[in-house]
Amino acid sequence: MATQKRYRYDKPEYLRLIDAEKVFPMNQDTIKKIAGEIGALRKVKNMVLINYQMMKDFFESCVYVDEKDR
Repeated sequence: MATQKRYRYDKPEYLRLIDAEKVFPMNQDTIKKIAGEIGALRKVKNMVLINYQMMKDFFESCVYVDEKDR
Protein backbone atom coordinates (compact mmCIF):
# COMPACT_ATOMS: atom_id res chain seq x y z
CA MET A 1 0.00 0.00 0.00
CA ALA A 2 1.33 3.42 -0.92
CA THR A 3 2.03 6.01 1.73
CA GLN A 4 0.08 9.23 1.76
CA LYS A 5 1.77 12.22 0.13
CA ARG A 6 3.17 14.73 2.61
CA TYR A 7 2.99 18.42 1.78
CA ARG A 8 5.98 20.63 2.56
CA TYR A 9 4.12 23.74 3.57
CA ASP A 10 0.36 24.07 3.43
CA LYS A 11 -2.20 22.30 1.30
CA PRO A 12 -1.67 22.98 -2.42
CA GLU A 13 -4.09 25.10 -4.40
CA TYR A 14 -5.18 22.11 -6.48
CA LEU A 15 -5.34 18.43 -5.56
CA ARG A 16 -5.40 15.49 -7.90
CA LEU A 17 -8.56 13.45 -7.69
CA ILE A 18 -6.74 10.57 -5.97
CA ASP A 19 -5.30 12.90 -3.31
CA ALA A 20 -8.65 14.66 -2.83
CA GLU A 21 -10.19 11.28 -2.03
CA LYS A 22 -7.82 11.02 0.96
CA VAL A 23 -8.34 14.61 2.14
CA PHE A 24 -12.14 14.61 1.84
CA PRO A 25 -13.59 11.33 3.17
CA MET A 26 -15.65 10.26 0.14
CA ASN A 27 -15.19 8.38 -3.11
CA GLN A 28 -13.95 9.83 -6.40
CA ASP A 29 -17.35 9.91 -8.09
CA THR A 30 -18.89 11.98 -5.29
CA ILE A 31 -15.94 14.37 -5.24
CA LYS A 32 -16.17 14.88 -9.02
CA LYS A 33 -19.92 15.50 -8.79
CA ILE A 34 -19.66 18.06 -5.97
CA ALA A 35 -16.60 19.77 -7.48
CA GLY A 36 -18.39 20.08 -10.82
CA GLU A 37 -21.45 21.63 -9.18
CA ILE A 38 -19.48 24.27 -7.27
CA GLY A 39 -16.99 25.00 -10.06
CA ALA A 40 -13.93 23.53 -8.35
CA LEU A 41 -13.18 20.96 -11.06
CA ARG A 42 -10.38 21.55 -13.57
CA LYS A 43 -9.20 19.20 -16.30
CA VAL A 44 -5.63 19.56 -17.54
CA LYS A 45 -4.75 17.09 -20.29
CA ASN A 46 -5.52 13.71 -18.67
CA MET A 47 -5.52 14.96 -15.06
CA VAL A 48 -8.53 15.95 -13.01
CA LEU A 49 -7.67 18.69 -10.51
CA ILE A 50 -9.82 19.83 -7.60
CA ASN A 51 -9.55 23.33 -6.12
CA TYR A 52 -8.81 22.63 -2.45
CA GLN A 53 -9.95 25.98 -1.05
CA MET A 54 -13.32 25.93 -2.86
CA MET A 55 -14.05 22.39 -1.65
CA LYS A 56 -13.00 23.26 1.90
CA ASP A 57 -15.21 26.36 1.94
CA PHE A 58 -18.14 24.35 0.58
CA PHE A 59 -17.91 21.71 3.29
CA GLU A 60 -17.47 24.32 6.03
CA SER A 61 -20.66 26.05 4.87
CA CYS A 62 -22.67 22.84 5.26
CA VAL A 63 -24.54 22.57 8.55
CA TYR A 64 -25.24 19.28 10.29
CA VAL A 65 -28.83 18.99 11.53
CA ASP A 66 -29.53 16.43 14.22
CA GLU A 67 -32.77 14.43 14.11
CA LYS A 68 -34.03 15.87 17.40
CA ASP A 69 -33.43 19.47 16.22
CA ARG A 70 -35.93 19.19 13.35
